[in-house]
Amino acid sequence: MNLKYSLIIGLLLPLAFSGCAVVETTNQLPTLEQIDTWVANEEYGRALSAISQIPATEPQYQAYVQRRIDTSARAELYEQRILTETEKDVEQKDWTAALTTLDNSLKNYPSSAVLRQRQKEIITIQQRRIRKLDAKSLIARSQLLYNKLPISEKKVESSIDFTAHWQLQNMRDELNEMHTRLISMSRQMLDDKNLELAEMCLTQAKLLATNDKLRAEIANVQLNIDQVKRAKTEKASRLKKASQKRQKAILNTRHSKRVAMLSHDIENALDGNQLVEAANMLNKLEKMDRRNIDFLRLKLVHREKVDRVVKKKISRGNMLYRQEKIASAKEVWEQALLIDPSNETLLTQIRRATHVLAKLKRLRGEQNFRGSQ
Repeated sequence: MNLKYSLIIGLLLPLAFSGCAVVETTNQLPTLEQIDTWVANEEYGRALSAISQIPATEPQYQAYVQRRIDTSARAELYEQRILTETEKDVEQKDWTAALTTLDNSLKNYPSSAVLRQRQKEIITIQQRRIRKLDAKSLIARSQLLYNKLPISEKKVESSIDFTAHWQLQNMRDELNEMHTRLISMSRQMLDDKNLELAEMCLTQAKLLATNDKLRAEIANVQLNIDQVKRAKTEKASRLKKASQKRQKAILNTRHSKRVAMLSHDIENALDGNQLVEAANMLNKLEKMDRRNIDFLRLKLVHREKVDRVVKKKISRGNMLYRQEKIASAKEVWEQALLIDPSNETLLTQIRRATHVLAKLKRLRGEQNFRGSQ
């Protein structure tokens, strides 16, 4: 066998053992015991692939169907366990362990879309992390060379050392190459949404730009960065407004519930003729939502009830007053005043009764004094 075919076979052999697990081609179908062994060894790809090849004419077909259901359920639990393990590795920045775990799990279950997607995500994160480190290293190297350039130029001016000339030319060549790499890295950082590093690369590239063409290229990348920043700011603004709107809706809902509960309590107080309690709750409801239709209705009902009760108490107090039961009349009017504190009629009647009672007390005092003489 010549070298060419040896290389082809060498490349194809690993592929034959990767991808979806394939059941060995034999005339004999896998037994339920074999499938249980594969599942016990967590070879879910092999087990599920084997079960899928069982024909409906197989006498134990229903048992195989049930075994597929059980195996699929265990495979899902296996996926969740692997995802949990890799999440812990990612939190600890142990990318190698996470990828190793996923590589091994995909050998057991190569058809798992969940595990393959997670592997892709971690590889993407790792690539971005490496690119970020490369960008920082490139910026640091560029800054170092840029700062050394004036020193090298002075050495060349003050001597005819050919080594200094050669080093200076190498430095300039590297800086020119650095400019191209910084522009490219800036674009990569832009793709990775790392705008801070993208602008740092671009700032360093500006120091190395030696002609209008290079400056125009930098301006074009800067324009792209500004567009992404603008889009990011607009998105953040939209999200903030949406969040504020949701929060406002939640607060409105809570407020509406509190208003409804308070209105219900006022209804109960009015039904029980607890007019003072109802008045206190109406004051609270007015502060919460004075334009609420329930507040206006309940306030009207309360006013009507208060007017009826106060009217009766004023009449009763007047009757007691005419019967010269001044103290009792005053007591009835004071009870009414608790319900209607701003009623001018009640205030006038109470002042008059207070004045009369004070005068009577003074007269009794004078009579007692005369009797004692």
